[in-house]
Amino acid sequence: MYTAKGRMDIKTIRRENARRIAKKLGGQAALARALELPDSGVSQVIGKSPRRNIGDSLARRIEDAGGYHHGWLDAYHGHGQTEAAGAPGDVNIDLLVDALIRSQKEMKLLSLNLSEEERMELLAKTAAAVYAYTESTGGTALVDPSFALRLLLPRDS
Repeated sequence: MYTAKGRMDIKTIRRENARRIAKKLGGQAALARALELPDSGVSQVIGKSPRRNIGDSLARRIEDAGGYHHGWLDAYHGHGQTEAAGAPGDVNIDLLVDALIRSQKEMKLLSLNLSEEERMELLAKTAAAVYAYTESTGGTALVDPSFALRLLLPRDS
């Protein structure tokens, strides 16, 4: 399923990533065993004709079963890429852009009273922090924009 802008929605991203984890573990039955669920429960969320979506709780359990950090299932990792997202030092550009967009939204939510110059400087610092973090994790880890911004904001904000 795609959004109006042609991007995959979270339901589709989670399903595709869960299928990757199932494949890594040896198939849907292996994932079901790891999750201590009936095979039919896993089939309902990642089978050929899924009838249910993957909620937050199940998403975290699937990540744990596959050995991935929390949030991995929610990020688009590209078609045909390996789970390592390329060679060491490669940065998943989609993940970086997503984190920057989310950082801008977080800045608006915080209702920061910043000039345009200060806002752009904070965004540039956020970009540098996000880049460094994604590079250190092999380009696969999500960055919580509110955490990144709290680290970067002046203490008097």
